[in-house]
Order: sequence, then structure tokens, then C-alpha cells
Amino acid sequence: MFNKAQLSNKLTVLAGVTAIAVGTATSAQAASFIDFEDPSALGLGDNQSVTDQYLDLGFTFGLDNDLDGLADEGIAPALEAKGKGGTDGFVNGGEKTNDVAAAGYFDEANGVTYADRLGDYFLRTGGLGGNGGNLLITYTEGTSAASGELWDIDGNKNWWSKGRDRTEQWAVQALGADNNILETMLSPLGDRSTGGLDGKPWMWSFDRDSNDIQAIRFVFTGDSKAKNVGLAFDNFSSHSVEGQDVPEPASALGLLVLGMLGGGSVLAKRKAQ
Repeated sequence: MFNKAQLSNKLTVLAGVTAIAVGTATSAQAASFIDFEDPSALGLGDNQSVTDQYLDLGFTFGLDNDLDGLADEGIAPALEAKGKGGTDGFVNGGEKTNDVAAAGYFDEANGVTYADRLGDYFLRTGGLGGNGGNLLITYTEGTSAASGELWDIDGNKNWWSKGRDRTEQWAVQALGADNNILETMLSPLGDRSTGGLDGKPWMWSFDRDSNDIQAIRFVFTGDSKAKNVGLAFDNFSSHSVEGQDVPEPASALGLLVLGMLGGGSVLAKRKAQ
């Protein structure tokens, strides 16, 4: 049986381990929100491919144009810097420039503009004139929840045939272990009559009861030439829905410490008696 000094030392060590575990979990959860704003830390720059740079966080990026649930070889999404230059991700018709957020507020109550929300970088799946296609996010161990934003879902008129409009729309699919579709969210239809989400984000999310989401795929369902199909992707919360609390993985260990502390108190009382 431990004496009080031995018990105190052991509880102190265990409490320290718990604090480290909780701190590590909190850091991991914070890191699971990806806004692509620190590319240099991953050795990335404008127009460079993004594939397995986030593998340590439990997921990779790819394109799935043949819809087999696997990343296609030879093509990949790329990091894109805001502002026109080189291969661009989207056209903001209202601002008459490329890769720039719409004017106005994303969250007026907190003073957050669309430009703040887009930031300096986002992910694109090819962009204008590039190899566009269906973005695929593949998890190493699955997740029960995720959310993110697709930007600039809009359209324009007479894009390649007289009287025919170009439209944009995306089906966001949560895929299971056998690449079966578990859930689908359909974006608004972007066309010239409404102006769509020109330079603005549309948020998608999944929130399930178990970690059965093995991949998330974005399938183009609009009307456009394949070479002009590309999406702008940003503000990815990989293991939760943005704004929701995530349970601490270390909570069970914290309860264990509380239990041991209670047990230590009882043991100390018995020793005194």
C-alpha cells in the first residue's frame, strides 16, 4: 500500500500526463481547421499541388474525376493565392477581377468581411483553363463530422453556344468504407439570373453518429465545359462542424485522475484512522 507521500507523487505525475494529453488534444483539434493561410510551413506556394501535406492530421487531398472513390493519378488540387495572376480559381464578376472576395460583410456583427474570410490563400481544383474536376478528401481513420466552404458558385450567359447558359452546382458527398454514398448536400444553382454566390462562400457540413465517413467528394452537377470546371475550397473543419464543440479525447483520462484523487482521499483518511 502507498504511503501518503508516494500516493501524492503518483497522482501529481498522472495529473501532469493528463494535462499534457488534454493540451495535445486541444492543439490537434485547433489544427483540424484548415484555412490554407500558412503555406510556407508546409513548403507550399501559389499553384503548387496539395496532396498529402495534411496526412499528419488524418486526411489527404486529390481529384476523383472517374468517380471510383480513389484519387486520380497525374492531377491534383493546387494552392491558389488571392488576386489575378497565372492560373486563377474563380472570376468575381461584381469586382471584375479574379480570386477576390465580394465586397461586404460575411459576419457584420463581428466585423468579418468576405475578404477576411477568404484570406490570402485557398484550394482550387484546376481553375480557369486548368485541369478542373471533383475534389476528393480521403481520411486515414474516418470522421463523424466535417464542414467547409465552396466559393463563387455562379454562372454566365452564352458561354459556348448561343442561348445556352453556363451554370455551376456541386453535390457534396460523404463516402463510406466501400465508397458508397452515405449523405449528399446539393449546393445552390449558380446562374446568371440570380448572380449566384459571386465571390461569396457556401458552407456545407456533415454531422453523423459514428466515424463512418471515409472520404468527402465534390461532384460537379452544373452545365459547363469540363475544362472550365473548377472549384474554390476554403475553411475546412476536418473532424467537426465549424462552431461546434469537439469532445476532448483525453476526457476519459481526466475522469480517471479525478477517480484516483477521490480514492487517494479515502486512502489518506483510512491511514489517519
